[in-house]
Amino acid sequence: MIAHYLMFNEDLKIQFCENSRKWKPFLPMKQQWSPLWELLFTSLLNTSPCEQVQPSLSDICKQFQQHLMNSKSKSLKGLLRQQEVEQYESGMYN
Repeated sequence: MIAHYLMFNEDLKIQFCENSRKWKPFLPMKQQWSPLWELLFTSLLNTSPCEQVQPSLSDICKQFQQHLMNSKSKSLKGLLRQQEVEQYESGMYN
């Protein structure tokens, strides 16, 4: 997934969680990231084409928009700047 690559600078690896009986990313989400990212990955990784009820990506998108609008812009800008620095230091932009 592109979102995972942008967040971790590496390909998505998944694992099956016996407790929840669901697939999830192998790398844990950073604490400062919204639980919405976990919701997004869990929804996409555990959707079967045979299921009648599919996850609503538009609902998840609206939740992301709401979260960003409710976040303090200074905090959000700081987190985005920190992410940019981490990506630069990891060689993502080289």
